[in-house]
Amino acid sequence: MDTKIFACMVEEDILDERQSVLEIMEAEISTRDLLILVRISKLGSKATVAAVLVELVEELKKAERALQKFASKVRGLEDRLDCLIQRNPPGLLTLRTASLQ
Repeated sequence: MDTKIFACMVEEDILDERQSVLEIMEAEISTRDLLILVRISKLGSKATVAAVLVELVEELKKAERALQKFASKVRGLEDRLDCLIQRNPPGLLTLRTASLQ
């Protein structure tokens, strides 16, 4: 039963992470679209606005990569913990006891 609860928690976390990555990707795409509109506009300061948008796109790319890298590390840790729980039920009791203290 404990492993089922753990697996459910892991699945929810993975779905949350994927949703966050998708939201960042959507923000990046929207910002690129806005950048195109700014570049073809007749704004007096379009070069400045475009430069800010280009910087934002780069930051969004970095955030997306960092989140994916972090999420893969978390999933790896979750996999290892799941194996530990399945192989060593007394170890689970030790973890529970330690967390209660």
